[in-house]
Amino acid sequence: MEGEILSSCFDHVRDCETCRDVMTAVQLKLDGVDLKKYPCVHMARYATFKCEKHSDLMECDDAIIIYSPRFDEYAINDPRPAKTPIRNCPWCGTKLPSKSDLWFSELEKLGYDDPFDQEIPEQYKSDAWYKNS
Repeated sequence: MEGEILSSCFDHVRDCETCRDVMTAVQLKLDGVDLKKYPCVHMARYATFKCEKHSDLMECDDAIIIYSPRFDEYAINDPRPAKTPIRNCPWCGTKLPSKSDLWFSELEKLGYDDPFDQEIPEQYKSDAWYKNS
């Protein structure tokens, strides 16, 4: 009887998106992830993914979503050199942040017309440009 109840619970969680999201949130909290730092539980899950084989997640086929602190932006990790930015969570539709347009605009105001080929101020190489302003 106990096994049947447990099996039924697992079946429910597998089939119910809401319960899966709650279980994901519980596991992330147990792992020390501050869910308030992410737009949704799915981005928290994928942005905090760690790979034992790859120090650079862009080289890891298991890293589905990559987070760029510089642009405060999420992207699909695909094999092309340029990642594919996403504007909404593919799982729940939550609007995702992106400061890439603002980054280009700020650098253009400073006289940089090709920031990937020019030596830009150090603060624009990380998230410092928007966190410190």
